[in-house]
Amino acid sequence: MTMKSICVVEDTPDLLENLAAFLALEGFQVIACSSALDALDKLTIETPDLIVTDLWMPGMDGFTFIDQLKSNPAWTNIPVLVFTAAPLKPDERERLLQKTKGIVVKPVPMEDFLDSIKSYFNTVS
Repeated sequence: MTMKSICVVEDTPDLLENLAAFLALEGFQVIACSSALDALDKLTIETPDLIVTDLWMPGMDGFTFIDQLKSNPAWTNIPVLVFTAAPLKPDERERLLQKTKGIVVKPVPMEDFLDSIKSYFNTVS
């Protein structure tokens, strides 16, 4: 089995570092991005198997980031998992669920976060 790559988009430096280290220890190749703009830049170089993104970030929020991904033919098929502490309105949740593979609400135990990622890969492999 080839190593799966995950692009993690998170503007909180400690959380980004911890998620990247945790996922790397679990055997994933990690593309760590400190903002949506950083992620869009890195996506021009490599295409991950999954994107995990925060929603509330400076510069470009996760909603706009997901819209940009889905409107670009090169990226439209990259699956996205939302990882947020933001309370979502029902219409925001519905909009996200139409464009993503799911929403993980923080804080979450790392094992549960990992289970969400592994369950996604288990459904596609």
